[in-house]
Amino acid sequence: MKSFYAEYVPLDGDTLGWGTVALLPWDTEVFGFAVADWRPGDALEIEARQAAFVARLARWTSERGVELVGCRLPAAGGQVLSAVLAQAGFRFVEASLSASLTPLTGERLPQARIAVRRAVPEDSERLLSIAGSAFDTGRYHADARLPRLLADARYRFWLANALTRPGAGTRVFAIGEPGRPIGFFHVEVNGDAADLRLGAVDARANPGVAGYALYSGVLFALAAEGVRRVEARFSATNTAVVNLYAALGFRFSSPEIVMHWHSPAATRLLRTAGSAAVLAEVHGQGPAR
Repeated sequence: MKSFYAEYVPLDGDTLGWGTVALLPWDTEVFGFAVADWRPGDALEIEARQAAFVARLARWTSERGVELVGCRLPAAGGQVLSAVLAQAGFRFVEASLSASLTPLTGERLPQARIAVRRAVPEDSERLLSIAGSAFDTGRYHADARLPRLLADARYRFWLANALTRPGAGTRVFAIGEPGRPIGFFHVEVNGDAADLRLGAVDARANPGVAGYALYSGVLFALAAEGVRRVEARFSATNTAVVNLYAALGFRFSSPEIVMHWHSPAATRLLRTAGSAAVLAEVHGQGPAR
């Protein structure tokens, strides 16, 4: 079985302050070109040798065929680093939030108006269709240079992996009749804790009613299983999800800024007039034509 483990290494062995970087096998598999994640180093070291940092990043990505590098920064206290990275060619794409609910008890949850059940094989085709069309938020959807079809395919691949290669703690919940589901939620359970990974409802259903029923029903099912703490991380621009979590009693924390750097040698990213001009300016190539 192919491993999707990301192995982080220093971007430059002689300059540890430049952070660590790893290829993302999962996203690379979906997109058909290499994608990487960079864990930021020290803002002052990057700023002091910014040209050398950008050159090293460009060389590292070129050697591996990487076209896109993502990174996350704390929203609180990350202003200096985000400004330095913007000068180095990184671009803001979205903000994300964490949400948690503890203790999770069934007595505190509202009764779902639509029954939530575990997904069955005859649900798969419809669930994959929902996963590939229901999302508008997330860092790849927010990146204007990444084709929308690839961003959609990532969520479809995500759910397909959960359905066909589940681990011991994998749960895929669904709402709607077997074979005709209108929503799903992928959850990973570890002891008495659960990570709410990916949920969506069919846009043709009543999103407000179906979404609330899905989220509350999944929490009720997890509580019945003995889960006492649930956590999630999601795009802060997804206000529908923010409102759902707030209505269900979640608390929010750890806001992050998500930034992307696009390789100047990228051939499969969209080259809009705006992004092409920015890249040309960052890399000293003069005005884009």
